[in-house]
Amino acid sequence: MNSGEIIASHHALRENLELAAYASYAAELTDRSLQDDEAGGYLFRQLRAYLEALEEGKDPQIVTFLYEMKILEASGYGPVVDACVSCGAEDGPFRLSASAGGALCRRCFPRDPEALELAEGPWKLLRLFRRMDLTRLGHVQVKEETKAALKTAMRRLTDAHLGYHLKSRAFLDQMDKYSL
Repeated sequence: MNSGEIIASHHALRENLELAAYASYAAELTDRSLQDDEAGGYLFRQLRAYLEALEEGKDPQIVTFLYEMKILEASGYGPVVDACVSCGAEDGPFRLSASAGGALCRRCFPRDPEALELAEGPWKLLRLFRRMDLTRLGHVQVKEETKAALKTAMRRLTDAHLGYHLKSRAFLDQMDKYSL
């Protein structure tokens, strides 16, 4: 590419440190996830919807979890959340196994002793994230404990399957650690 033009500058995101950090994370994650030979049209539409959601004041954590799910799906690592990834059982309770790539039923729990036990709220949101397009996201309110569980779940999934060391994510972690 030799030149380009700015279509949407997302100026409001640059005026807020937290939103700028989230936007940087999404951009860096997108850049690292796309291969040189991929057009990435779907991911760029999702990224645009992500940035617009941040500008509209939607919860940056929820928008980020949803975007991370889209990245996992586009990379071929979308987790199985509706049935046991090992035996196909559809009856819960389930635990989330990042290494296995999704839900494990009670009979298959021993396959991954590190599997994450989640309450029903995070499971419902993970299922919703698998089906939902970012362009359709409305304003949602999620309890802090549900966000914390989703953060752990999405972190395990992205670390296990993408394995990127992103400077922008480290910055977000520092902001979270020091409550900035």
